[in-house]
Amino acid sequence: MIWIKRVTFFSLILCSFILVVNFVTHVPYFYISIELFLILVFIAIRSRRSSNWKVFLINLAAIFLAIGFAEAFCAGWDGFGFSPGIEEDRELFVQGGDAKECGKLIDEWKFVDNVRGYALPKNARINARKSFGDTVIYDVTYTSNKDGLRVSPHDLSYLSNITQNDSKNLIFFGCSCTLGEGVNDNETYPYLIEDKSRGQYRSYNFAMEGYGPHQMLRILETGLLDSIIPENKPAAFFYLALTAHMYRSSCKYPYFTWDVNGPRYELNSFKEVIYAGKFNDNLISKIKFNIYGQLTKSHLILGSFWIKQLIGWNVSQQDRELFIAIILKSIKLISQKYKVPFYVIVWANDIWSDDSEDYEYIISELKKYQVNLIETKDIFAKYESPKDKDSYLIKYDGHPNKLAYDRVAEYILKYIDTDRSK
Repeated sequence: MIWIKRVTFFSLILCSFILVVNFVTHVPYFYISIELFLILVFIAIRSRRSSNWKVFLINLAAIFLAIGFAEAFCAGWDGFGFSPGIEEDRELFVQGGDAKECGKLIDEWKFVDNVRGYALPKNARINARKSFGDTVIYDVTYTSNKDGLRVSPHDLSYLSNITQNDSKNLIFFGCSCTLGEGVNDNETYPYLIEDKSRGQYRSYNFAMEGYGPHQMLRILETGLLDSIIPENKPAAFFYLALTAHMYRSSCKYPYFTWDVNGPRYELNSFKEVIYAGKFNDNLISKIKFNIYGQLTKSHLILGSFWIKQLIGWNVSQQDRELFIAIILKSIKLISQKYKVPFYVIVWANDIWSDDSEDYEYIISELKKYQVNLIETKDIFAKYESPKDKDSYLIKYDGHPNKLAYDRVAEYILKYIDTDRSK
């Protein structure tokens, strides 16, 4: 009978932990630590065993209490929800009005895609709104075309006054900075490049929030690009890279919270990039990422470099090598199949400069392989001083704004025209 009581007691405790982790929005591990502290103190008081055992339980309770206070300290007022926070709202509208036609949806506005992991729905409009307290950070619309790419001028019939064969196709890969998070359709830099070229170029925006170079490579390997642009081959390719993409191509924190269905690549013994399925295509991976997802709710873990290093969330040298190798293989495929230029736009964390180890590694490695590089420090060099960098960013968000994309579009147009004339 006593064992039944103990099993029931510990089962109830376990269930309470699961409920707290899954349903408490703010700092769940603080409450779990306090709960463990109280439980251990209760057991110590009720225990009939030796005093040494009671001392052990009390000390263990004190450890959990300290962990709880550390969790609370790392969370701060913002973590407990006492200060205004960032709120996002996305509303999806599709042609015909039935979102189920897009397939299985993720986060109410993305859909599952076998090639890329997830993608924009086709023929859709997403109203995206982000706010900080009472301040509206942005309130914009993302529109996708029949292929699930964010629209460019040629997708809009009232702006398209040229035939397919009259223009050169430019292909853009990247993440939210290429998709244009926080700006309207006509404010993304791929859109502006086509618009400013007056029909000389057509832009195809294959970017999506949270993407890395692994999505780019998979699009090229599977022929998805050719199925969308079958008639007129591309004239040039562009990939906008961030240092964070190193973490994405290896599915490290925080990118395993949304890209576990993305394409996974590995380096074989010859340092060649091999497609290895999806990040969570087996039971062990699914369990691992599920546990990781729960651990991301801990402010203590997120605030500690060494804890993240211990559980394998930080980028390693092998991850850096994989990132570069994915880009180089993409360049090789483009060179072999299309025989056209490939440009890597490297976005510095401070726009004008970036002295981080990851940034320096990317630049040095790509230069070593003679990759066509465009750095944002060169794009913005002739404009305002570095003190004005905030004028290029969306306040409270950090993504580039319309002005930044306008600068990028102007620079790229001049750059490729000069490069073509050589």
